[in-house]
Amino acid sequence: MTPPALDWAIRTCLAKNPDERWQCFRDIVLELKWIATGGSQRERWVTRPHQYRVLAAFAATTVIAIAAVLYLLWMSMQPRSRDTTRFVMQLPAGHSLVVPDLDAPALDLSRDGRYLAYVAQRSGQQAIYLRPIDEFEAKPVPGTENGVAPFFSTDGDWLGFIADGKLKKVPLRGGPPLAICDVQNSGKASWGKNGFIVFRPAYGAGLSLVSANGGIPSVITKLDLSRSERAHGSPEFLPSGDAVLYTIWTGVTLERPQIAVLSLKNHQQKILVDGATSPHYVSTGHLVYEQGGSLFAVPFDVSHLELSGPRVRLSSSPQMSTYGPISNAQLAVSTTGTIAYVPGSDTTDLRRTLVWVDRKGIAVPLSDVHRPYASPRISPDGRRIAVSILESGNYQIWTYDLERDTLSRLTHEKSNALGVWSPDGKQIAFSSNVPGPANIYTVSADGNGSPKRLTSSKFAQLPGSWSKDNVLVWTEVDTTTVGDLWALSPGGSAPPISIRRTLFDEFEPTFSPDGRFLAYISNDSGTYEVYVQTYSDRYRRWQISTRGGYEPVWAKDGHELFYIVNNKMMAVPVNLEAGFHPGKPQPLFDVRYDPGLDGFPPYDVSADGKRFLFVKPSTDQPKVNEIDVTVGWATELQSKFLH
Repeated sequence: MTPPALDWAIRTCLAKNPDERWQCFRDIVLELKWIATGGSQRERWVTRPHQYRVLAAFAATTVIAIAAVLYLLWMSMQPRSRDTTRFVMQLPAGHSLVVPDLDAPALDLSRDGRYLAYVAQRSGQQAIYLRPIDEFEAKPVPGTENGVAPFFSTDGDWLGFIADGKLKKVPLRGGPPLAICDVQNSGKASWGKNGFIVFRPAYGAGLSLVSANGGIPSVITKLDLSRSERAHGSPEFLPSGDAVLYTIWTGVTLERPQIAVLSLKNHQQKILVDGATSPHYVSTGHLVYEQGGSLFAVPFDVSHLELSGPRVRLSSSPQMSTYGPISNAQLAVSTTGTIAYVPGSDTTDLRRTLVWVDRKGIAVPLSDVHRPYASPRISPDGRRIAVSILESGNYQIWTYDLERDTLSRLTHEKSNALGVWSPDGKQIAFSSNVPGPANIYTVSADGNGSPKRLTSSKFAQLPGSWSKDNVLVWTEVDTTTVGDLWALSPGGSAPPISIRRTLFDEFEPTFSPDGRFLAYISNDSGTYEVYVQTYSDRYRRWQISTRGGYEPVWAKDGHELFYIVNNKMMAVPVNLEAGFHPGKPQPLFDVRYDPGLDGFPPYDVSADGKRFLFVKPSTDQPKVNEIDVTVGWATELQSKFLH
C-alpha cells in the first residue's frame, strides 16, 4: 500500500549520513502533504469515483506513516547513549594468555573496535591470535609465531608485533610478515596516522620513530640522567599523530614512574601524572592510566596537551604486568569506545615469603615472616641473607639471620636495593639513588656505620658480583651502549675498568667461585643468551644457553651454572679440568616465583647446590584464560564526569 514516494521520504529520514537527511521539520511535512494529496511530478491529479476506497485506505496509511516518521525523526535528534555490552571472552581449551613482564602488552584492539589481538600459548607454542569482537572463534595469525606486543595499524589492515629481535608487521588479509627494524627487547609500540611507528628499541633507552615501511629509526626522546631516568616505554600516539603519550621510569628499581606527553611539532615534553603508568587516550577526551593497581581517568585537552579537570577512579580491574615494583595495566581501548582487559587479582597484597625450592621444584617456606621481599642473596657462610624489602614505594637493604630468625635494616634514605655480599661476608654492596643517578655504595653487614659511596657516574649502576679476589663487577646502563660491564677493587686506588663495552646489551654479571670466569647476559646474537668469558686469563668466550637465557647463578663449587628461560630453571654442568668445558643445558623445574628486580637474578643457590632460594607471593596468581570486553564503555566513562 506504500507508494514509492513515501518509501523514499522515510528512507531519507533514516539516512546514515546526517547530511543526506531532511534538514528541518518543514521540509518533511511539505513532502508528506504532497504525497497525501497524490502528488505526481509535482502536479495534482483528479480522483475518480472508483478510487475513493483506495484513497481512503491510503490516507489512513499516510497519517500513520506521518506520525511514525515524525516520531522517528524526533528520536533521531535526541542525544542517545550507545548501548553498553559486556562479555567475557574465554580462551579455547588448552590456551593460556601470555602476560609478559614490563610494558609489553598481551593484547590490543583495532581502532574501530572490531578486532581483538592477543598473545597465547597452546601446547608450548606461542603465537598472536585474532578474534572479531562479534564472533566466537579466534585464529592464529600466520607468521606471528613467538610474537609479542601486538598492535594494529590505524586502518586495521596490518598487525605489528615483535619477534626474533625484530619489529615486524603482517597483513591481516594474508601474506608473509615483513621486518621493519631491529629491536633489542619487547615492549609496547604504537602505529600513528602519519605512517610511523613509535617504539623503544632497547631497554634503558628512549623512544624512536620508524617508518612502517622500514628504514633507520630516529630517536625522539633521551633519558634525563639528572632525574635518574632509566627507561621510556608504553608509547601511544594521540589521534592527530603529532604527539605521543609515554611512561618515564626512574629510580634504582624503576619504582617512580611518570606519564608524559611529547609534541612531535616542537619536541616539547610535559609531565602529566606522577606515579602512574599505562597511558591511553579515549575519544571522549579523557586520559586513562594505571596508578597503585587501580585505573583512573582524567579530562585531557589534546589541543594544549594538558589535563583539564579532576581525575575519577574507575571500577574496571585489569591485571597488572609486574616486575618488582613495576606494574602495567593489561588493557586496550579503541577509538570507538570499546575496552578489553585482562581481569586482575588483588595487587595490594605485597606480602612475600622466602622459600627453599629443591631440584624437583618442591618449595618449603624458610620462615613465616612475610614481607615485600625481592632478590635474596645468601652470605658466604650461609648463615644470613641480604634481601631488598619494599617500604613506602622505595626498597631498602635488610639482612635476615637464619639461625635467629630476625630481620635487621641496613639502609634508610631514598631507594637502596640489589645487595651483593663481599667475599668475607663483612660488607654488602648495593645500588642507591641518594645523590641522584643510582650508583654503587657499601655498608657494613652488621649494621654499624653509615653507607659509603664506592662509585660516581652519571649512569645508573647495578651491582652484580663480588669475587674472592676482591673485585666487584656491575652493570652500567649507558644511554648509547645500553648495558656495559665494569669492575673495580673496593678499597683500592685503581679506577674502574671496562670489562665489556659494546653496542649490545650486557648485564647480570656474576663471577665463578674461583674468580677465573665471568658469566653474563648479552643480546649480540639477536636474542638474549647466557655467556661465560675468562676474566684474568687470555680472552675466551663460550655460549652457555642454546635457546635464550637470563639470570645466571653459579653453584658454589663452580661445577654447575644455572639460568632461567621461559619460566624453566636450567642447569649446565661445567668441567673445569684443563680449561672450561660446559655441558648441555638440562631443565630442572618450572619457575613460578617473584621475578625480582630489574637486572638482578631473583634467586640464589645453597652451598650444596641442592636448593634454590626464591621469593614466593603469599597468594598464587590464577591461570590467565579470559579477557573482559565492554562495548560502549566510553558512554560509561562520560557518565562518571556528569555526576
